[in-house]
Amino acid sequence: MQKKLTGMEKSKTKTKATAKRKPKKGVGDKVEDALKSTGVKGLVEFVNGGECEGCKKRKEKLNKLFSKGITYNKEKGKATAEQKATIKAIGLDKYRYTSEEADLLEAIYNQINHTSIRLCRKCPNAPKEWKAILTRLEKHI
Repeated sequence: MQKKLTGMEKSKTKTKATAKRKPKKGVGDKVEDALKSTGVKGLVEFVNGGECEGCKKRKEKLNKLFSKGITYNKEKGKATAEQKATIKAIGLDKYRYTSEEADLLEAIYNQINHTSIRLCRKCPNAPKEWKAILTRLEKHI
């Protein structure tokens, strides 16, 4: 017969379980897991004949940018050299951005301005909102 646990005993078992958890994965690891589960990663590796260097760089960059959620810049309104380089590499003069580029631009904007906005990419107002963000990011490069 199983013994019923009291409130104190329940909390002790929860503490033991949480202590055994694996370390949190970064965003790059989560994207890689999603690509693995959908078969995209396997297909890319098959076509390339091995691990994709671009995928590896994307994973590292996302893990670095989002290692602990959003980490804001020390000085609000000032971009770091790395953020400026990323903005220049993506370019602000495009008509369309990949979802990865949009995520990076959004994250950099949030880090610089100490915000946590997330723009809908399907809403009718999305182009106006993106234009405003791109204009503000342009001031930092």
